[in-house]
Amino acid sequence: MVVETQSRADSKIEDDEQTLPFEEEVSLLATALLAESEKVYAVGTSSTAESVSPSGFAWLTVERLLYGLLLVIALLIRFLELGALPLSTLEATNAWRAWLSVWGDGTQIGAGATTAVPIASSALLYSFHTILLWLIGGGDALVRFVPALFGSGLVLLPWLWRATVGRQMALLLALLLAIDPWLVAYSRLADGTILSIFFGLLTLTGLHLLLDRSMGREKRRRWQLLTATSAGLLLVSGTQAWSMVLVLALFVLFFDLNIATLLSGDVEPEEAVDEVDSSSIFASDSAAPDAKNQPVEMDAETADNGSTRGIHITPLIALVVAILLGSTAWLARLEGAGFVSSSISFWVAQLSGSQSEGAPAISALYPISWVGLRLLIDQPFLLVFGLAGLVLGLMARRRGEWSMAQKRWSSFVVGWLLVGVFLLLLPGRGPFSLFMIGLPLLVAAAYTLNRVITMARSAVGQLDGWILLVLLAVLTFSGNIYLNVLVGQRQFNGSTVLTIVAIFAIALLSAILYSLWATRQEAVGIAGLFVALLLLSSTLSSSWSLAHRFDLQEPNAFFAHYTDPDVRRLAENIAMLSARRVGDAGEMPVQVQLRAEADPLLGWYLREMRNLSWSPAPAADAATTRKPLLITYLDSGYDGQANENYLSGDFGLRLSWLPSQLPHYQPPPVPPEGSADAPAAEGGFLERMNNRLSERWSSETQPLLRWMRYRKIPGMPPSERVLLWVPPNGE
Repeated sequence: MVVETQSRADSKIEDDEQTLPFEEEVSLLATALLAESEKVYAVGTSSTAESVSPSGFAWLTVERLLYGLLLVIALLIRFLELGALPLSTLEATNAWRAWLSVWGDGTQIGAGATTAVPIASSALLYSFHTILLWLIGGGDALVRFVPALFGSGLVLLPWLWRATVGRQMALLLALLLAIDPWLVAYSRLADGTILSIFFGLLTLTGLHLLLDRSMGREKRRRWQLLTATSAGLLLVSGTQAWSMVLVLALFVLFFDLNIATLLSGDVEPEEAVDEVDSSSIFASDSAAPDAKNQPVEMDAETADNGSTRGIHITPLIALVVAILLGSTAWLARLEGAGFVSSSISFWVAQLSGSQSEGAPAISALYPISWVGLRLLIDQPFLLVFGLAGLVLGLMARRRGEWSMAQKRWSSFVVGWLLVGVFLLLLPGRGPFSLFMIGLPLLVAAAYTLNRVITMARSAVGQLDGWILLVLLAVLTFSGNIYLNVLVGQRQFNGSTVLTIVAIFAIALLSAILYSLWATRQEAVGIAGLFVALLLLSSTLSSSWSLAHRFDLQEPNAFFAHYTDPDVRRLAENIAMLSARRVGDAGEMPVQVQLRAEADPLLGWYLREMRNLSWSPAPAADAATTRKPLLITYLDSGYDGQANENYLSGDFGLRLSWLPSQLPHYQPPPVPPEGSADAPAAEGGFLERMNNRLSERWSSETQPLLRWMRYRKIPGMPPSERVLLWVPPNGE
């Protein structure tokens, strides 16, 4: 869902960076300032003044500064304290598999004991990991570096869409991509999900640009190569790549793309005239050029093409090369090619909720209510403004305000959203499917916000507009105080609820009165702008919470399972024992209990132990020269004290928690009428309703609201723990 641009300059921005109107103003201002500085320092500094050229700063426009600022924000959110939290099981699977490939034989762990090592979910990330681990070494932050880098790069993609959606909406898209909580969470995971999103959107961008048949031959060839390379890297990026393939298939379906269109190198001039509108399909009628009545300007490359046409196989070669090199770390790790087919199996298993052999745990733990809760607490802005954008788009289509190209784009966004909803209705729904509804809602929300800013632009410059904003801010602050009081009360308080409703009614009445004083458009613009700022601040807070806040009693429940930081203490204690008893922190033998497969968490954090082995039943006599340290699961019932009086200590490994584990209201049983246990007659209807609300509030509603607002839960979440068995000192 995209917006009509306000000027012809926004409707067509050439990639050769022609000067834009506001860029000219900045350039003239820089020229004037430099001229004044030359006058002031002319005496004795003529050579210095001549060396300063105004054109040297012409590229630094306000628009580029804003994109740079958004990129810095994205980098800070994604890279700050990147290694603060321990790796999850999925991350450890990807990292440990790559580490074994670089520093081990990839399949054998310990003294000749062949075990089942979990399979990496992303061939491309496996390639990056093997290169980084070989060059630099291991570390939690290092294995998350590549996803964080590509996640930050998402902010720059809207720059390529300015000619289609306008500069203002492109900037809004970049802003939302920078602070989106789900994209931030994916970017801070050592997983291929964010790689799939990045290369999927880059491929979509390339396909969109290739719709412009007026593009010059050399420029077209460059975009063909880039799009083919991006598509190849997408296919090897991991499990979620196949969800993005569905999105690209929708795009091909709605825009009738074919191989000849994508691979054609030379285009007939008259065909370029027919396709001019495809590059400015969201421009308003006043801004878009009349393709039928105005001649199309072609560069020398296109003019020289004449009527010759050709199909290039170079993009196909680039596609194959990208797949081959991306999955095998530039042919250094040929086993990575097998992970591509494994990602398809993982994706199918994820949709069905079943467990594929070698795949990370993806059981159907997430109820459908979990999706609604994630939208409410993580994406309130997308929920409100995204749905509003869909409604506005539908109204514009019914009024006949959109061209055929605009209708195609709106249908594509709606189709994308419906595919995402379908995936989330399947049993295997989970956090890695959320972006399939998040991205189309993000586009629709940017469309709505763009319209709101346009409507509020005139009102913001007036005093009465600022008065309304201040009034709404005061009312919101007051309502927030009462909401905190309500959530903190164990007993339901109807008067507090009525106060919150009254505050909301006053805010709504203030906006209505302002519309009578000014205009309805300005009132909607001011109120919408305030709501947007309020919800964006909540979105930014959610991004920070998912990325940087962690407390055992304050789980964010984005993932059902998360790693207990105690696992790092386990690794530190083992290294310390080995250093004290053997003189080398990585030399002492360690034997870990083996279940269906080697635990990737223990494997990753004990990777420096050179004598690490796995056994279904760890035994004290496994080592010939010295007795090993034993690690067993607490629920396995293993008794290490029977082995030469081993001493034990327990450590947390994983914690599991979802909002569905909060207490639920259980209505008391109703005895039959006439029995001795039948309750006495209650008061009137209002009294009975208040009693039932109070019972449900204290047992179910208040704990849920408390978690949604503060992420606090009663008690500790269930934890999977392990025991470290240590032989007596000197053995």
